[in-house]
Amino acid sequence: MITPRMSAADVSTAAASLLGAPIADVAPLPASYANETWRVATTTGTRYVIKIGPLSLDSKWRAAHRALELAGAAGVPVAPLVSCAQHAGRLVRAFDWEAYAKCRNC
Repeated sequence: MITPRMSAADVSTAAASLLGAPIADVAPLPASYANETWRVATTTGTRYVIKIGPLSLDSKWRAAHRALELAGAAGVPVAPLVSCAQHAGRLVRAFDWEAYAKCRNC
């Protein structure tokens, strides 16, 4: 079951809570089936990819993050996980935007 889409205001609130910084801009990104994926920018201009999904897929995401860690350690370009937490009954993860954009264009 896919979690219903969040509003831009809800994503901004979740991202601000996760990153500990005010959010200036949010934009949805088409990226995956089970997540909502957004680009966010803080008021200082730092950009992140925010992935939001149901807590029921937590074990899947733990395995995916471990795979990213192993791939990065082997020299494969990956977007590092910056922060991860639960917010409003969902799992919210932040990735470095610059690394994410480079990986998407490889």
